[in-house]
Amino acid sequence: MPTLEASKATRALAAAYAGLQDVDRVPPLTDGDRACLEDIRDVLVRHGALDRFGISLLHSHFPVYEDELLVEECDPDTRTLTTRPLRRDVVSAGALSKPPGACRPGRP
Repeated sequence: MPTLEASKATRALAAAYAGLQDVDRVPPLTDGDRACLEDIRDVLVRHGALDRFGISLLHSHFPVYEDELLVEECDPDTRTLTTRPLRRDVVSAGALSKPPGACRPGRP
């Protein structure tokens, strides 16, 4: 059974995904976006982390419901990366990691 902290974390992730725009409605990059990304790149260079961290466009392809987690699985043998929603009650919370881009200001 997941701990109270794991339950709070999974609810926070579900809420974060619920607010994302559909990928087909995300506006194209603007000059302001480019300036922001250049600033982020400069910070990564300054910290020697350009080859360690990257940026993801936060978006949605389909709804992820409150009782689900979006789980990413990698099969190096077939060179396949699969992301799919699974019901929370069938997922071992201890085996999951936070998805890219899930951190927001004020959250770890």
